[in-house]
Amino acid sequence: TSSIGYHVTNATQPAMVTVPRLAGDFGDYSGAWDKLASGYKVAIASAKMTKQFETQIDLDKVPPKYRALLEELQLRNLLDVGMEEDLSSFDRFNTGYEALNVASDKLGMVTHKLYQAARLVEAHNRISSAVAAFDMASAKPQVAKRQGMSPAEYAISVVEDTQGNFSRMDAPLVIKALPKLTTQYRKYQLMMAWAYTNAVKQTFKGETPEMRAMGRRTLMYMTAHAGVFAGATGVPLVSTVAPYILAFTSGEEEPQDLDRWIMDNVPGKTGEVLAKGAFNFIGIDMSTKLSQGKIFDPF
Repeated sequence: TSSIGYHVTNATQPAMVTVPRLAGDFGDYSGAWDKLASGYKVAIASAKMTKQFETQIDLDKVPPKYRALLEELQLRNLLDVGMEEDLSSFDRFNTGYEALNVASDKLGMVTHKLYQAARLVEAHNRISSAVAAFDMASAKPQVAKRQGMSPAEYAISVVEDTQGNFSRMDAPLVIKALPKLTTQYRKYQLMMAWAYTNAVKQTFKGETPEMRAMGRRTLMYMTAHAGVFAGATGVPLVSTVAPYILAFTSGEEEPQDLDRWIMDNVPGKTGEVLAKGAFNFIGIDMSTKLSQGKIFDPF
């Protein structure tokens, strides 16, 4: 949490996952962005950082039509605790040396403040995603009904699927079953792998043509966003498969690095943007932070 890149990765999660899901389900890409923007207005009004640097959520400040939904999310521990297991406070311990005890207290304070920043971003992500999903499902209830849900239930499922549900009660079985060290910093990877896998499954095995079309659109938007934000190397499986395809087509015996191949064959700023994403157009390389290229890598 001392890395600005971590907070950027966290803050862009609605753009990377929620918008593609809503645009895919409703077939309305611009509408998904519009509703997410409206959701952020609700989030900013209700979730703030206090003068004591504590994240505070006040649902009395949200419009009445969203209050029951957000209260339900809060009861399910889905509003602001997505990374609580990983970012829990640093406990003070007695070393027997006063100087070290003071250092321990200072470290605990710093980690707590950094966690509050991450918690605020989580709250904004989840509130805005829930509001956007609820608004779109209320406008077109047949989409949620097609999935056997009411607009509120659909909104909750969108928060779980695109922002993660890592509460102690509802965490995925793999996280509960494996030792904590194994999955502690892999929750985002697991969630993203599930999102892509579910979209592929829906594309080919959806119950109806409408459901299959929803899966196709979601998969298309997710891969497009990964490519725009992190470049060709950030699209899942591309950087894994492409080196072998490039080696085969060029007659080389060894796999070729996709990043280097693009830079060699597409010179200048265009090559940088194509390889590492749109942020490189303004000289910022966020490809390693926003890349989804290794979400299916078991190692």
